Amino acid sequence: MSPSWADGVSAVASAAAALLSAVAVLVAVRVARQSGRQTEAIASEQAQREIRSYHADRKSEFREQCRSVLAAANAIETMLNPRVSELISASDSAADVEFTRTALAQLSSEVNLLTTFTDASSGIPSAMAPVVAELLEEAAWLYSDALHLAILERDPDGEDEVSDLRDPQAVVTALLDGSAVNLEPRLMPGYDPASPNGEGPDADAAWRAAYGRREALLLSSGIVTAAPLPSTLSEVAARSLGWISIRRFADRASVILSAWGAAEIVQPDAT
Repeated sequence: MSPSWADGVSAVASAAAALLSAVAVLVAVRVARQSGRQTEAIASEQAQREIRSYHADRKSEFREQCRSVLAAANAIETMLNPRVSELISASDSAADVEFTRTALAQLSSEVNLLTTFTDASSGIPSAMAPVVAELLEEAAWLYSDALHLAILERDPDGEDEVSDLRDPQAVVTALLDGSAVNLEPRLMPGYDPASPNGEGPDADAAWRAAYGRREALLLSSGIVTAAPLPSTLSEVAARSLGWISIRRFADRASVILSAWGAAEIVQPDAT
């Protein structure tokens, strides 16, 4: 074999080795890239599972919170409703008073805890923000209506607030005057947690708007004019709590629960 032939074979071998080495490097790079993508996809999928699990837990907590609010409110409405008392011949007792106080304290605590679910990270779609605000406002009226009903039932002198129970405007004004003073600021529009007294720059206008909405709602609800016609302000207050406050709170809670977790989680790119 001549030297030139040997040199040629060696050159071909070297070129082949270099080509194989380059191919090996490309394969290693591609494998590493694919492995990296798979690792990222696994990590992303794990993160999404954890997010979904967290949202599910928060949804369950919210459901239980709303159930506790409704249970306490319904217990108060049933205990203090004059019509119910007539039907079951219930008598006032120290035990009833203590039960009412306990239920009111529980209701106050439960409605205030609802503010812990206003963070969008809980899984509530951002589009539900207006409904969440409505829920909190309804919760504020729910508690204040329950407290006003308790005051009317335990203090008969309060019945003198209205001279004509056939006058819807006078009755509604009396109900609002008794409930509005006990509204929880943290649940109402215009609340500013950074303010010393919780009132934001537009708090007054927000409260006036809330009062106006409630007044229009009560006037159109029929709680004063529906048969059987009420004979006391307590009966109308019980209707306001049961027919309006409890129902509207439950309706908004249902809307939020139906939408909870509906927002799509971005899927990782599999390519």
